Amino acid sequence: MQDWNLNKASRECSKCKLQFSQNQQIFCGIVEVNLSVVNVNANKKSSQQKRQQDDQEIGFVRSDYCQNCFNEIQNTLFSFWNTKVPESKQAKFDDIEKVVEFYKRLVGRQNIDDSVEKIKYFLTLILLRKKKLKVTATKRNEGRTIMVIESTWDGESSEIMDPETSETDIIQIKNQMEKLFDIEFNGEVKPTPA
Repeated sequence: MQDWNLNKASRECSKCKLQFSQNQQIFCGIVEVNLSVVNVNANKKSSQQKRQQDDQEIGFVRSDYCQNCFNEIQNTLFSFWNTKVPESKQAKFDDIEKVVEFYKRLVGRQNIDDSVEKIKYFLTLILLRKKKLKVTATKRNEGRTIMVIESTWDGESSEIMDPETSETDIIQIKNQMEKLFDIEFNGEVKPTPA
């Protein structure tokens, strides 16, 4: 029995290279191909994987299509289905200026609870990665790590304590962070998915 290893959905049409938008209806198809030709272009695969696929010769790959291209190639597909491009949950935090503003508001708050401290820590990590903040020092207080952070927009320093969260807490913190972000910028609370 042959194992199928189909790739994930693409963000563009396999034929015309048109970028898909969120919630756009697209068509996914299974295409029969000569794997030895595909392997020539697949530099990331190990030589063992390439040899195994070369021995199989013919195989299947997933391709995604816009409506127009699907109408043209539908009869050549082994199998197909339609779906929608999912909404990007990360898009909310892709607007780095809004994230910076959100961070400034949280840092400026007095007497914040533990969950907001955790949100502030995760926002710090996002902004460190985007090079909007930099760590100037670290220290320990009562067994906990504290980062001294300097902002690139005004050079101000602040201290951010590592909340030492568990993996299960991270999902809750992410959801709380999204809710708080929505309240701060949209004045609304979105319902939590069950």
